[in-house]
Formats: sequence, C-alpha cells, structure tokens
Amino acid sequence: MPSSPDIALAAGTGVTGEHGRRRLDRRRAVRDGLVIAGLVYLAYRFLVIGPASGAVGADAFAYWRLDPQDPYGLPNGTLGAFLYPPPMVRVFAPAGGLPWVDFWWLWTALLLGTVVWLGWRRTLLVLAFPPVALELFYGNVNLLIAAAIALGFATQPPGRSSCWPRRHRGSDSSGSPSGVNGEGLRSLLPRRLLSSQPRSQLTASSGASGSRTPSRPWPRRRSINRTSPFRW
Repeated sequence: MPSSPDIALAAGTGVTGEHGRRRLDRRRAVRDGLVIAGLVYLAYRFLVIGPASGAVGADAFAYWRLDPQDPYGLPNGTLGAFLYPPPMVRVFAPAGGLPWVDFWWLWTALLLGTVVWLGWRRTLLVLAFPPVALELFYGNVNLLIAAAIALGFATQPPGRSSCWPRRHRGSDSSGSPSGVNGEGLRSLLPRRLLSSQPRSQLTASSGASGSRTPSRPWPRRRSINRTSPFRW
C-alpha cells in the first residue's frame, strides 16, 4: 500500500495509468536517492569531519563558555566568540553551570527534537537537507529560530483576521482571496502610520461593485514651506 508521501506525489503528477506509475516511480527513486545521500552526508559530518576537525558543537561552545560580565571579549572568528545581541546573554548565561559534555548533549537533543517537530512524518527528509546537517553539526540556534517562525505562522491571535490567504477561505467577489483584507494588512503596517487612522478607514468599502479600495487615501507628506525650507 503506498505511503502518504507517495499518494501526495501521485496527486501532484496529474496523470494516471501505466505512464503515471512509471513517472511516479522515477520521482520516488530520485527522492529516495537524495534522502539517502543527505543522511550519508550527515553521518560523514559527525563521524569523519568531526573527529578530524574538532569543530563539532563550535557554536554551542560559544553559548556555553559565555561570560556574562564580558560577553564580547573574544573577537569574531575565534572559537567561543559570542556574536549575538545583549538580550541573548541572559538566555545563555545559565549554560555555564553545566559541564560542557552535558550541555552539548542536552543542546543537541533539543535541536533534534526541534527537527522532529518541524518534520514530523517527514523527519528523515528534514535531516537529509544539508543545511540542517550543518546546523546540528555546529549546534547553531537557527533551528530554534525556524521553529519560532513556523509556530508564528501556525498560530493566530484571536479576533484578528490573517493577512495570508488560506485554501479553505476561497475567494471573494473581486477575485482576491478573502483572507487578504484591510484588517490583515493593518497588522503589517507600523503603528505610527496607523495611530491617526480610524479602524473603519482601513476596511473595505461595501459598495455595490464589491471593490475593496480604502475609503480615504493614505496621508501624504505636507508641502514644504517656501519661506523656510527647514520647516514642513
């Protein structure tokens, strides 16, 4: 019985019959070959390059050896140099209380758990992606940032319409996705541009034509006073 990735791949081909099965087999062979090559590269990184270079967990080592009193004492390019903004100093400051080996194992387990959460049924596909192998090798924080971005797309504040179109929302009468509206675009704009704009002026007008143009144009920059070029 074909697996769910195979069913999705067959649905994406748009063909059926013997020709479609051969085409599906070719794509599946290419996919499986790339996955095997990516997993071999991951193992090669940890089993061959790691012992030879001693660079396994180089970024995690910078988080562990962080000195909160002098976080930027080491220059860029030096092993253990901390290159993150000051708020991250408090985040990684407790890491120094653990032995280095214990911290590396816990940090790597956290990154692997993040990969499993991101990939779920396709975890092997994520692990076979070479940039992910590099992130695990050096112990970088980018995987956690990727998880935060994915979580931000997955969640939505209550009472606020999303600015991203979704398949189940369909389209409105004007042909644009119903998820893209004035309220969704409002969340993307800086607050200083919206402080003087009533909420009703950013929503679509409900005319007979069904158009979604704002009822009032955006405020324009005031003309320069000719008597004083430094005043607006």
